[in-house]
Amino acid sequence: MANLAARLARLAATFLLLLPCVALAQPTATAPARLAPIQSMPPAELEALVDAAVRQAMDRDHIAGVTVAVVQDGKVILKKGYGYADVAALKPVDPDRTLFRVGSITKTFTWLMTLNAIEHGRMRLDAPVNDYLPPKVRVPDHPGYRQVELRDLMTHTPGFEDFVLKAFFLRDPARLQSLDDGLATQRPARVFPPGEVMAYSNYGAALTGDAVAHAEGQAWADLLETEILRPAGMDRTTGREIYPPRPGLPAPMPPALQPDMSRPYHWAGLGFAADPFELVGRFAPAGAISSTAGDMARYMTLLLAGGVIDGHTIYGPGTAQAIRMPMRTYPGDESAIDGGFFQNTLGDGLLTYGHNGATIDFHSDLVLVPALRLGVFVAGNTESAEVLTQSLPGLIVRRFYQAQHPPLPPQPSLLSEAATYQGEYSPARRPFHGLQAFALAFRGSSVSVAAPGYLVLDGERFVLAGPPGLFQDVDNPHIKLRAVIDHGRATKLVLDGGELWGRDVLHENRTLGLAALVSALVAIGVLFGLLSPARWRSQQTTVQRIAGALRAPIAVLLLLAPVLFILKLQAALNDQNSVVYGWPQPSVLLASISGLIAAVLSATVAALTPFTWLGSGGWGLWRKIRFTATVLVFAGFSALLALLGALQPWNP
Repeated sequence: MANLAARLARLAATFLLLLPCVALAQPTATAPARLAPIQSMPPAELEALVDAAVRQAMDRDHIAGVTVAVVQDGKVILKKGYGYADVAALKPVDPDRTLFRVGSITKTFTWLMTLNAIEHGRMRLDAPVNDYLPPKVRVPDHPGYRQVELRDLMTHTPGFEDFVLKAFFLRDPARLQSLDDGLATQRPARVFPPGEVMAYSNYGAALTGDAVAHAEGQAWADLLETEILRPAGMDRTTGREIYPPRPGLPAPMPPALQPDMSRPYHWAGLGFAADPFELVGRFAPAGAISSTAGDMARYMTLLLAGGVIDGHTIYGPGTAQAIRMPMRTYPGDESAIDGGFFQNTLGDGLLTYGHNGATIDFHSDLVLVPALRLGVFVAGNTESAEVLTQSLPGLIVRRFYQAQHPPLPPQPSLLSEAATYQGEYSPARRPFHGLQAFALAFRGSSVSVAAPGYLVLDGERFVLAGPPGLFQDVDNPHIKLRAVIDHGRATKLVLDGGELWGRDVLHENRTLGLAALVSALVAIGVLFGLLSPARWRSQQTTVQRIAGALRAPIAVLLLLAPVLFILKLQAALNDQNSVVYGWPQPSVLLASISGLIAAVLSATVAALTPFTWLGSGGWGLWRKIRFTATVLVFAGFSALLALLGALQPWNP
């Protein structure tokens, strides 16, 4: 749930710490790669590198358990567990037995089943997804937009807004729904034309899984088992979760696997705290799978071999080609989406494809490098494992196969172009309506230009890396950023994987902050004005008395609502679990209701204000002007809160 730019910053900032076997000094001249692509990695050296990196990360980042698998040339060359699957029981991680949640790596299984159905003519890539869905799940039409197609879903361009809080992850099994029911009741709004804006969509992936399940005539979990898991010999992988059996829901995780499911953890300051099992069942095709390192080694072997393992063909050549060919590219960017897999490059142009994954506590990554016949899988069972899982595959490739180049220098010319890039940006992947839209409106990123020529994104430095607008991370060169420039001004940022961030005019101009400050000062002035004896002695008309009396509760409510929101946002920074699973908290609802009542009262007073100017007697001219200005401030701030979704307690 953390903002993507901030995650990139953390990854890059810690990258050099993961190089225990490599000199930390940057090379001043190009040093050749240790191995040619046709050579295989020495297993002992690989194990030493991974051991050092994993153990250092576990100590530094407080990770309870890690599991790793590396395959090359069709063989498993490293398979190892580290730490504990159950800290209290001192149960170690076993790479062949311990199951870890793999999060969004689940999507790659869903994409394979969809591509297989397309290859056999049971689905069409450019067909509307509604062709394969039951009526209650179908995507509603939108004026001016075409229908959402399978290609849009597989490239994360369906145009949906994105909800996270109390929508994707659950802890209470009583709230679980079937896939059809979850998709029907948690439907996001359509906010972009299909095929145009890359905004990663869990809902879109789950919708694809439902579509292929209906097209093939099996429930998604059953289809997963019959089409991939059983034929591939992945007996310790499952798309089922731990909950009591219930009519209308898929069968839970087999009892034989449940004892070997790793516990999820977060670091509590003095030790590891175990969390409940994280349920994603109503969006299962987007993130429900649990697996072992041993089974994921078989999965990578299968992918690298074009769909064949142990003489069994799991999918055909059409599917094998699709997951290595871009379905949609981003002009000027090195990334693309290949049949649902993310394509990228490492260092010296080595093409990779794969997918990472995360629940709240589990983190994982799967990276395939066809030119090296190489696959790397890593997963951690703790909330703080993300840096390790996102860095380890690249570390392995760089250690053995990439030349060490001198770093790109900062370009002083960038200082004169600072106005082109500087400003606030927000992600296309976000909610656009309701309380979540308001609560998550503050997770944007700040871009600045610093001497002697760095682009700085949330504190992380980038340098120009070729054509105008293309940058690479100073400390982690495979992280790229591209600015889309229009009429001399960057209007968008495209991060690795094609994720789009646009200019955030509201926050660039500090509109909300300034409006809140002005409203608070006026509200405090109104409340202090109640202490003035002259106020109570002055003559007033009936309308003036009513309108004046309503200002005080408006002032109190407009002071209360921002304070409650700010306190909850601060709490979210300290404990994202409570926000994700407990949304909307009572304080958030109280803040929204307070703001809504203030808005209704403000509208009422605004309607009465013209009448406070009528008739003889009553208020003097200066008091009428002050009163009208106050009403305009309160009404304007209320309108801004309404525009941002803050005044919708019924739509959390």
